[in-house]
Parts: sequence; structure tokens; C-alpha cells
Amino acid sequence: MKKLLVALACFVGFSAQAGMIDVELSDTNPGIGDTVQVSILGSGFDAFDTLTVDLEFDTHLFAIDNLNTFGEIDPTTVSSDLAVAGLTSTGGFLALSAQTFGVALTFLDFDLFAGGDFTIASFSLTAITNGVSDFELANIIASDFFLGPVSAEASDTTVRAKVSAPTTLSLFVITGLALLGFRRKAQL
Repeated sequence: MKKLLVALACFVGFSAQAGMIDVELSDTNPGIGDTVQVSILGSGFDAFDTLTVDLEFDTHLFAIDNLNTFGEIDPTTVSSDLAVAGLTSTGGFLALSAQTFGVALTFLDFDLFAGGDFTIASFSLTAITNGVSDFELANIIASDFFLGPVSAEASDTTVRAKVSAPTTLSLFVITGLALLGFRRKAQL
């Protein structure tokens, strides 16, 4: 009986909790030309040295803002708790690069990041055409150089964004009313 109680205490006391990664959009129904702020958030993480995350979305609907010649997002336009302007205080780095599937994020530091709840990255996209796109997290890998893999997974929610153009019917109605108003004024 004592062994059973000790085993139960170990299972409860040493239960592994995976770090969760979630994606949030500032606007899930933008118009063409609107800017959408994308935030990739981490919560419940153990300490880690490396982290890779892919954010998949329809790159025909959204353009990645502020790309340099290497296809990376300008680090000065990215806000993150992991790094400032792409470089960490201990010489590590945070890079976000444009891919055919969306954005790939890579973090590497030689000093442990404490984990907990934090913003992995926040950057902007511009809606460029009509359509619907899901924003999904994939290929999540986190680890500690000395202790090995750190448990991390994407949240169960998928964020969907619908890009819509101004309705052409409303533009025709406004134009028609304006023409009727001018015609009526000319007759008086």
C-alpha cells in the first residue's frame, strides 16, 4: 500500500506539462490592404535554449511586411520576449523567414530562456486579395542543450481569417445616388 501511495504521489507530483503555443490575429475579417498583427504566444513552458515553429497560412492572401533581401522579416519590426531586434543579450538570435507555406521561426540562445508565459513573436501581414485562410502552427520543436527535448505543442484552436473586398453593390448605389443628386440640382 505504501508503494502504491508513493507511485501515485510521483505521478501527480512529476506530471509533465507541455508548453502550449497559440496564434492570435488582431483582425480575423480584414479588407484588402488592411494590416493584420499576428502574435505567436507561448505558455506553460519549461526552460529552453532552442525553439522552432512554423506558421502556415495562405501566402496568396497575405503578404509578409518588411522582408529583407534574404527573405527574413526585419527584426526591428518584430516584437518578442525572446530577443530584441533579432539578437539576444547572450549572443543568441531570433529569426523569422518567409516560406512558401507562411513563416518559419527559429530561436537559439546559449543561455536558457526561463519559459513560463511569453510572446514568441509578433509581426504584421497585409491582406492582398479575397479569400479565407487558416493560420496553423506546425513543426514545433523546443529543447534544452543539456537536458534534451522540452515538451511543446500547438493549441487545438485554428484561427481562420476571411479577407473581403468592399461590396461593389454598395459602391454602385452610392454612385447612383450621387448622380441623381447632381441631376436634380441641375434641373432646379
